[in-house]
Amino acid sequence: MISNLAVQYVSDKQNGQPTSVIIPIELWQQLQPPQSTILPTQIGNAWEVLEALTGTLEAPSDWSSQHDHYLYGTPKIPQKLTE
Repeated sequence: MISNLAVQYVSDKQNGQPTSVIIPIELWQQLQPPQSTILPTQIGNAWEVLEALTGTLEAPSDWSSQHDHYLYGTPKIPQKLTE
């Protein structure tokens, strides 16, 4: 864990608003998402990409039938109506 950070801001010359941030490489490495072992360009068409990614994301078992609940916070639809 990094305890002391020296962060630099890069600002726009015209209005002085920050436009980017310079951070230590150690922090940048911690912020990087895990690298996928399969790149979509190595697989082929869109269906093959989706098939390769199937099961790689943790999600609730009722995700497909209750997606509005998980995305927008709407009440869950009773299971009788989703079957």
